[in-house]
Amino acid sequence: MPGRGSCVRLLLAMGFALAAALFAAPGAHAAGVVVLRASDLPVYAGTARAFGLAYRRPVVSLAVCGPAPESTARVLARANPAVVVAIGLKAAELAREHLPKVPLVYALVPSPEHHGLTGPRVTGVSAEVPPGLELEALHTLAPNVRRVGVVLGPGASGWIRDASEAAERIGLTLVAESVDGVEELGPRIRELATHSDALWLPADPTVATPEAFRLELAQSLERRIPLLVFAPPLVSAGALAAAAPDVDWVGERLAEMVRRVQAGERPGSIPVTPVRKVRIVANLATARAIGRELPGAALGAAEVVP
Repeated sequence: MPGRGSCVRLLLAMGFALAAALFAAPGAHAAGVVVLRASDLPVYAGTARAFGLAYRRPVVSLAVCGPAPESTARVLARANPAVVVAIGLKAAELAREHLPKVPLVYALVPSPEHHGLTGPRVTGVSAEVPPGLELEALHTLAPNVRRVGVVLGPGASGWIRDASEAAERIGLTLVAESVDGVEELGPRIRELATHSDALWLPADPTVATPEAFRLELAQSLERRIPLLVFAPPLVSAGALAAAAPDVDWVGERLAEMVRRVQAGERPGSIPVTPVRKVRIVANLATARAIGRELPGAALGAAEVVP
């Protein structure tokens, strides 16, 4: 999280960037598109960079600064953008709150409907990776896995159906258990690990918690079975693998959506785009710890955590 000094420097840089856009050469347009990042995390910065390369027009790029984003909101309002591209939940909520009438195109926002990011002026690229793509990533890295255990919270029947169908197409069997709350996680995870070849921690609102990750990681290492997770930072923390949205692909989709909005389409009439392409992240130290040699072809296409 940026400190006070770094926030001041960042806001000054944002102000100069905005001034350059507003007072460019005669005839130049003001900031038509503002790209607002929730922070300077590499995944957000990479997505913003990919959007810029695909969009190929000048944009103003801002980042939400620290725990009190009011200064960023003021800079954003002064930019008077025609479209806001918001990358990450905090960025999307800030744009929706302070510029509710400006078209909003978001990315890397989990459960946008839950956060009220819907309506006639909103569209975007889903943050959720379809279960089939996650299972394909696991199968690529651990082709001998046959039974995949997963614990989910209430209301996941649709997800379980989709995941089971995807597993069957790949030649896997999904072993799904449900819990009503986090207090049930320990016994269910330990039981599930006894008759599964791999564990899977998806982005389930009930189960995707630090405690669940700790429990599943412990079972993965103890029983020497792979753990598939929903986010690359969890791979750095010890899970074997994750499948995350490919930022270059996301950037291209965002650019397409912005062009459609600028051509006159209402954002709400542009369907939210599901993730179609992922990047696989794998942990080599974990692979060694659980006695697995990852296929060379899979490693060639993956981002590797040493």
